[in-house]
Amino acid sequence: HTGKKSGYLIMQPEGGAIFQYKKNGANVTFPGKAGKTYEFSVWAYVDQLGDGAGVPDLRFYWAPKTNWGVGPWAAFTASTPTKVWKRYAMAVKFDSDENYSFSIRGSNAGNSQELKVFIDDISVSELELRQ
Repeated sequence: HTGKKSGYLIMQPEGGAIFQYKKNGANVTFPGKAGKTYEFSVWAYVDQLGDGAGVPDLRFYWAPKTNWGVGPWAAFTASTPTKVWKRYAMAVKFDSDENYSFSIRGSNAGNSQELKVFIDDISVSELELRQ
């Protein structure tokens, strides 16, 4: 998106993927504070949507204290534009002060063809919400 390289994820038909964000072999971490709200965001470029069946998606999971119930924040429906960059984001709140890392999970369930997507500019930002 803004650099010279991006991640490229190819999910097999009816498949999925899960991977951690690492640098030099170690999980990238960030400090999180209890009660604060953060935004996870990523820019995605859907290169090939597949047959448009099902609702392929991406999700962020964080550790420690993973919330496996997090829903999709980047859902790729039949109307998702392809061959353009689009920003996807979700807000999360942590229960404790920790150094967190995250994984990204992709699902291609219900799609009889490969889903191919570039991802870039992953960020975690503290949100300042109005009272």
